[in-house]
Amino acid sequence: MLRTFAPLITTLLAALGTLGGHAHADAPRPSTLLVFPYWSKQPGIATLHTVSNISFNRTVRAEFVYIDGGTCLEFSTIRTLAPYDTITVDSRTLPSNAGTRGYLLVRARHPETNELVSHNTLIGTALVVDGNTLEQYSYAPHSFRSPLLLPLRLDANGNGAPDLDGVELEAAPRNQHSASFLGQSSAGATGARTRTTLYAVNLTYRRPGGPWTARGIFVGRNDRGQSFQAQPSLGCWAALDLSSISASTTQTSLAAGAHDASEALDGREHGSWSWSTIQATSPNSPAWLEPPTVLLLQVERRSTYSQDSVHFQRGTCATLPYVEGTTTTGTAW
Repeated sequence: MLRTFAPLITTLLAALGTLGGHAHADAPRPSTLLVFPYWSKQPGIATLHTVSNISFNRTVRAEFVYIDGGTCLEFSTIRTLAPYDTITVDSRTLPSNAGTRGYLLVRARHPETNELVSHNTLIGTALVVDGNTLEQYSYAPHSFRSPLLLPLRLDANGNGAPDLDGVELEAAPRNQHSASFLGQSSAGATGARTRTTLYAVNLTYRRPGGPWTARGIFVGRNDRGQSFQAQPSLGCWAALDLSSISASTTQTSLAAGAHDASEALDGREHGSWSWSTIQATSPNSPAWLEPPTVLLLQVERRSTYSQDSVHFQRGTCATLPYVEGTTTTGTAW
């Protein structure tokens, strides 16, 4: 029987090998670029980002680039990490010109030349503590490995910027999926408030010729597969409540459908959703780009309990580069 399936196994392995160069980021792995979709230093909120260099023999400069979600300006600070070194940055220690909330990039730089380089040894995690609502949760970043050998400059095509193209860095996901969300409401059958937020990062926004607004297709489904659809637009960064994307995500709407009552949680219905990135448009250009690079983080709140969600990803988005934007100030740590 093993001999019978040998040709099929050989064919599958060959196909995987062919696709390997264009794989997109999925489960967190030691990488060259880490993207944290959320940070905040609003009053009462602390966001702690921990990054480690798990190389046993290579030093790397880890650059923390905080992008303010409102202005899309960035503030950068650098920490040199020796082999097996770890650093934790508390957002409350950032200066006022770093902004108030948005997303964070952590990228590898050469310890001597300071160039952006391939260095697949960075791992990280985020801890969010909100003293205003007594919420606390942690989440893993989106991770992008580089197929290039260590430590090569991330500019194989000479365009002056690292690209999410499967050559310099892994391609971004074209589609993202969440297995579940609870019906949105201010109070449910048990008196608990449920709110699900998608923290959405548009890495294409600052691409030359922009700003580029990303448009996606959001498809939600109840527990019997009945679907509803919306096409939200996204600037630099946004915190999107599901109920603002579609009223069909509310508890009232889900309960009115052909649902399975035995699958409800304390009387609360649930559903799933998918996000497909389709195009980016700019007021500075008559053309449109397909597809933009959008990364999502789902955080679900029920009463004072919060939990983040890892997304399943499918397809690749390898046409647009990840480029550096406008910097407010750069600080060497």
